[in-house]
Formats: sequence, C-alpha cells, structure tokens
Amino acid sequence: MNKDAVIARGADWVRRFVIGLNLCPFAKRVVNAGQLGWRVSEATDLESAYRDFLQCLDDFTQTDEPETLLFVMPDAVAGFDAFLDLLAQCEWALEQAGLNSEVQLASFHPGYCFDGAEADDPANDTNRSPCPMLHLLRNASVERATAAHPDPGKIPERNCRLLRDRGEKARTGR
Repeated sequence: MNKDAVIARGADWVRRFVIGLNLCPFAKRVVNAGQLGWRVSEATDLESAYRDFLQCLDDFTQTDEPETLLFVMPDAVAGFDAFLDLLAQCEWALEQAGLNSEVQLASFHPGYCFDGAEADDPANDTNRSPCPMLHLLRNASVERATAAHPDPGKIPERNCRLLRDRGEKARTGR
C-alpha cells in the first residue's frame, strides 16, 4: 500500500464525485480551505483497523484541525458486512468515550448498500468510495453548515434521485 496513492485516489474521488456532483454541498468549502484531513491505516485486519481508528479518534479530538477527516482502510476491510461490523464498533467507541456530542461518523465503502436496497441501485453510490473509509465530522461544524443550508434534510433524497437519474454514468465517479 502506498499511502500517497491512496490519498490521491480518495482526493480525486472527493473532487470529481462528491464535489463534482455536489453530493455534499459542504465539501467544497472544506476542501478549498484545506480543512479535509486524511489518515491512512496500514491495518490488514479488523482488529488492527479498530485500534488505528481509536488512535485517529483520539488525535482528532485533541485538536481543532482539520475540520473533518477521512480515515481510510485500504487493506483491512474488504467485505461490506465486515465493514458494517467495524462501523458498529467505532460508533460504540464514540458512545463509550462520551464523544457523540462532539464527533459523528459517515461511512463509505466500495460495496456500500443501503438496508433494503438492491445492490445495483445507483443510489448506493452516494456512499460508495474507492476504499473503505470513515468520515469523522465535528458536530459543531455540521451544525454550522446545515444551519446555513435551505433544507439539509432533502440532501439525501436529492442525491439518490440524481444518481438514479444518471444511472451508470454516475458510477464513473468511483
């Protein structure tokens, strides 16, 4: 694994897909301000990835920068079900540490599939990424950003509709 290559691939995905399709209307400002951080785990198994996440979370909460961070696990979590297990552990760790009021997680995986959705539903692409990753977001930043948006609750619906309308064309973003 080449960390620089993993970050470059992820940053390209963020620029072309997330920002390019405006899937997250808040991402462009964060990226342009240089406030999107990256942490690439060298883990090759779930237990090591979990330990790396805990260290990443600790580092993230000890400072105010970056505003948001992508924790990427290119070699640790191949299957989506295993990724969901890891996500549940990471969310539990947030809760146990009393950090739910400070940090929230968004999850991305190459095989992401929303509960109840067909695997080939283009709407799943809203959370499909080049590598498994967890997005650490500061709740205060999320609150400021959503307060300035006319209707943040409609963003997921808009994204699903956009990707379904685009169909296979949307998949070139990955």
